Amino acid sequence: MVQSSSHPQVAALVAAFKQLFRSRGLRYREIAASLAVTERTVKRWFEGKGLTMQVAEELCGLLGITFMELCELAKDDLDQRPEELSREQEQLLFADLQLALVFMLLSRGWLPNEIQMECHFPEALLISHLVRLEKLRLIDLMPGNKVRLLFGRKIRWRSGGEAGRAFGRGLRQLFVAMDFTRPDAVWAAQVMNLSAESVEELRGKFAAMALELQQTADAARARGPTDRTWHAVLFAAQPFEPTKLGRGQN
Repeated sequence: MVQSSSHPQVAALVAAFKQLFRSRGLRYREIAASLAVTERTVKRWFEGKGLTMQVAEELCGLLGITFMELCELAKDDLDQRPEELSREQEQLLFADLQLALVFMLLSRGWLPNEIQMECHFPEALLISHLVRLEKLRLIDLMPGNKVRLLFGRKIRWRSGGEAGRAFGRGLRQLFVAMDFTRPDAVWAAQVMNLSAESVEELRGKFAAMALELQQTADAARARGPTDRTWHAVLFAAQPFEPTKLGRGQN
């Protein structure tokens, strides 16, 4: 492995390591203690110095991932394709939530036939979605229903844009109608008094957790056919007034 952070591939691996350790709340001193090295040594690794294949595999072991999974994550940082759709592309994409789902799965590395099978789409419906995505200049559709993405995998959606409106139209109802007493319901709640700085930190934690969960889902998918079910996951924090808590409830 090239031992310099000036090399773009090494820099991408280092960035992926930093992101993963940050999402798990592990600091340099904790990594150092786990690997029986000094904190300064860990800092040097994360500067791309002395980051050998053996070291990389040991760091992956701490994270519970394989080196290949790390490379897959790092590959996103080397992707030179655009990451932001035009306003018109966003509007047309999110006008149909099913179309948006197909595009987001493609951007995560899903194959069209895999989407058809896992989403139980008739072939004609899947093809119609692919044709529409090509017309939006989001993909190139090739023979055999193969696709080439015209955008990178880390797409940045506009704040307050169509993605949020689409959620309001569709997925929000899943959570409004959610039965929190069901055995398979997965949820947690907490009340916190946060500063503006803490709110920004919370945003970062949500993003890191979303990435970690997506990696978990991708790893399960890579292991082959298993008994999997679709889940919609929401991270949310809402300001509220404690004096009004409980009003209007039975």
